[in-house]
Amino acid sequence: MKIVTAAFATVLACGAHTHAQGLQTGGTIDATVPPRFELGGGGGVSGTSPDVGALASFPLGDRLSLDVGASYVLRVWRSPAYVLSQAQLRIPFRARLRSRYSLLVGVTHLEPIDPRPGDSPLWREDGVDTFPHAGASLQWPLLGPDADLRVDAQVIVQGGELIPVAPRVVAAVVWHPTGGTR
Repeated sequence: MKIVTAAFATVLACGAHTHAQGLQTGGTIDATVPPRFELGGGGGVSGTSPDVGALASFPLGDRLSLDVGASYVLRVWRSPAYVLSQAQLRIPFRARLRSRYSLLVGVTHLEPIDPRPGDSPLWREDGVDTFPHAGASLQWPLLGPDADLRVDAQVIVQGGELIPVAPRVVAAVVWHPTGGTR
């Protein structure tokens, strides 16, 4: 777990450095972002368990994007491993920042992998395995014009459980073609 924390801190520091360089040189970090396809991978925490996965984002017009992703949620102590898949709409807070700072609204599907007797999972056990979620996505240029650091924070709503909402935070490096081609 220490290596995940160190990697996450390194990626955040690189993003902050890139942002600071743009400010020092008079660059515009928050320039208009054209519609574009994005593909990425990263990791985070779903509920109380670490996860790793991939995501893809497809433009649905001038402002709206459809994101799809899949992650492997690791087994932690008495909580089984899961396959977590998501589909969500990414709606920008401001038009000219199209995908830089956005509202996320979608659904999360969880499928347990090899549950064991005595497991006490965070997620519902009554046969319901698809839940709504909402959150925010923040994105910064990272490694030149083709790669960004993206951080998504979400709340997955389970309803009438002991823990009715579960947090999810994911950091990913996303690649997109230069020039905003679809």
